[in-house]
Parts: sequence; C-alpha cells; structure tokens
Amino acid sequence: MMRKRPVINPEWRTDDPAHMALGDYLAAIGDENGFKMCRAIPIAHELVKSIKNGEPVAASYVAKIAQYLSTEYARDIQPGDIANVNVLVPGRPLPDPMYTRPVAEFAVDSLA
Repeated sequence: MMRKRPVINPEWRTDDPAHMALGDYLAAIGDENGFKMCRAIPIAHELVKSIKNGEPVAASYVAKIAQYLSTEYARDIQPGDIANVNVLVPGRPLPDPMYTRPVAEFAVDSLA
C-alpha cells in the first residue's frame, strides 16, 4: 500500500524577489524545511507544515516568524512581507476558507 504524500501548496515558493513566500526566505538562509527556525523561535514544526500546505495559522505565529526572519536577514521583515500565508481570523470556524485572509491584510501590532 502506497502512502499518499501531502499536497504542498504551490505558493510555498514563489521565485519572485518582490513577493517572497516563507519557503523562499527559508531556502535563502539554508533552512528549507524550517527546522532551524522552529528550534530558534521555538514553535512546533507542524506550524511550518501547515503553512506549506496552505492551511491558516494564527497571526501571532506569523509575527514570530517575521521577527526571526528579520534577525536572520539583518533587516526589518514585517508579517505582510511574507507572501502566501493565510492568517486565521480570530473567532471564526476553521474549515471554511472564506474565514481566512492573506497576512498582508492582517495588522499585527506586537509580538507579545
């Protein structure tokens, strides 16, 4: 019996320098699977898998990822600079994709 491989979001990598996705940022620093980032933040690697599969994630995690990338790149990277990440809208049920929106539309004021 063959195991099904999970479907990877085709937008995990964009190859567009103007709109870099998380996969682009991580590949450029030699952490294509995100293991180093997960240990540094710390967050569960399941979160990176969720982003890779196009599933929505909480804005607080995206803010922590942006802070980590800012440190690694030695420049300011905001959550809205990470393309193709779906942010979970608080207070809404998860399954319906209409309750998610791109991270650029979701303002995050603090990392706390």
